[in-house]
Amino acid sequence: MPEMHSDMHINGLSYDSRNIEEGWAFFAFLPISGGKAGDEFIEDALKRGASVIICRASDSSKALQSRYPDALFITNDNPQAEYSRWCSILHDQPQKDLQIIGVSGTDGKTSTCDFLYQILCTEGLHPGLLSTVSMDDGSGKRPSPYRQSTPEAEHIFQFLSDCKSNGLKTVIMEATSHSLSHVTSRLSQITFSGAIYTTISSEHLEFHHTMENYIQCKLNLARQTDSNGFVIYPKGSLHESAIHDSFKGLDISSYSTDCYSIASRKLDETIFNEDCTSIAFCYGEDVFLQNARAALVASEKILHRPLSAAVLSTLKPVEGRMEVLRTPNGIFIIDFAHTADAYMRLMTFIAKRCPDHSITAVFSSGGNRDRNKRSKMGRIAAQFCKTMILTSEDPRDEGFEHITADLLSDTAAFSPVIYRIPDRQLAISKAVSLSTPYTVTLLLGKGHEHTIEYEKGSAISWNEKEVLLKALKEARL
Repeated sequence: MPEMHSDMHINGLSYDSRNIEEGWAFFAFLPISGGKAGDEFIEDALKRGASVIICRASDSSKALQSRYPDALFITNDNPQAEYSRWCSILHDQPQKDLQIIGVSGTDGKTSTCDFLYQILCTEGLHPGLLSTVSMDDGSGKRPSPYRQSTPEAEHIFQFLSDCKSNGLKTVIMEATSHSLSHVTSRLSQITFSGAIYTTISSEHLEFHHTMENYIQCKLNLARQTDSNGFVIYPKGSLHESAIHDSFKGLDISSYSTDCYSIASRKLDETIFNEDCTSIAFCYGEDVFLQNARAALVASEKILHRPLSAAVLSTLKPVEGRMEVLRTPNGIFIIDFAHTADAYMRLMTFIAKRCPDHSITAVFSSGGNRDRNKRSKMGRIAAQFCKTMILTSEDPRDEGFEHITADLLSDTAAFSPVIYRIPDRQLAISKAVSLSTPYTVTLLLGKGHEHTIEYEKGSAISWNEKEVLLKALKEARL
């Protein structure tokens, strides 16, 4: 535990004043995306027993310091980064004894992490895993309890400490642009042994403001990779030159997104048969195959030996990613797709594989998040779908109507049937009622998530698959 004076011992750390107990250190985080500043909660933390305050210098902090002379105030321009450092020290810097592989990109991070985990397990190496959907600290794979793909530093270092205690040597982690940014600095204390990139397209610009900032945060993963480590990226990436120019000292490899090998083609062909009446495996060109390829290349780097592409045939689908359900009244697919790039890949694949089927999409976009992607998402959906059902994803404080207007702002060139149904359960029931034997219905944007977030932080419990199964049962399909 960090000690500030010979007679002062810190009992705990938190950035949430509600968690503060006697003798704890409180970190007053800087505001993010219009949120409240941690400075506003310093006095609450002090009243709850905080003995150390880490905050930026301000008139209000100086005033509080004079009113609470027994507390130690430490000024820091980036309390988030300092919090990560303290969390690392609290857990005895477990990252130094682990081979940590980071996976970043706009889409496909979770699938790539899970596929890499599965391949390494198949090959006899049990790694740790921390992804949006799952975690394994050496005590078994289970659902991740965190809504954030990369949680706050306290959870990261507790997880890494548990991995070390359980005898693991290798850990696979999702590395989001938020966590790699200097603003949150959640991963700033970690030196990675490998960096894997999936596709990079527009996302989270409400936080990063510009695509350049977003890309630079993604590139921090490679910047934090050990000189003996590796970097893997998709061949033909728009950011290929930036990766090569910036990280010439590292082992840099690319992976193809084309179905060029016999093994991969066989996997691809097992999804749908000729008349689309059976579904066996959830891979497809430009959908999950490239994530599997990235995992295969990374596995070879980690294991220091070549692997047959046939190992991909052992992979199992990831919850909420291309989960397929066949019914007498058509095909239903649950997928976490929530960007324009993901929509294009998924819908192009479905249109190619099922040319005689119409597509219905149930979707929306998260409120208080990147608005720049919405018009593109709506346009792509309108281009491929016969029916669009606009509903709620996580409307938060922005509201259904405003989000829907953005999604429909560039769809005039197409003529799908459009329904506006804010209640997601009713929207799914509507999609079921409209389905036919020649319909592919896509339920997009929620995937594995177990809540829908509404205004003022309120949320309801949610399970996309259970809601779909209930709607099918009620419709007797």
